[in-house]
Amino acid sequence: MSTSRPKPDPKSPSPPARKPYPVWLVTAAAFVLPGAGQVLNGDPIRGITMQFFIMFLAFITYMVTSPDISIFGRFAGGVFVYLFSVLDANTIAKKRARAWERMSGGEPRA
Repeated sequence: MSTSRPKPDPKSPSPPARKPYPVWLVTAAAFVLPGAGQVLNGDPIRGITMQFFIMFLAFITYMVTSPDISIFGRFAGGVFVYLFSVLDANTIAKKRARAWERMSGGEPRA
């Protein structure tokens, strides 16, 4: 007995895309756990990249600054990438939500 799947017909339409997560959920996940917003948006490699650069730039700015600088200043590179990753996840989630509304025939919200 064969358990192989049947090959898809190239002329058949592709399966419908998965409805995107709500924008607020993606933004909250990105805020709580860096890179999670990108994962929820369907781009896990981008999320891992964001995590890497947060750690890398935090380490670099920590090593370059002097001990008398505030803790925020010592990790400023990582904080910058962290904030960028939250904004990036939010922007991509909004674009995906608008695209889903256009595909499903709904009116886009302003």
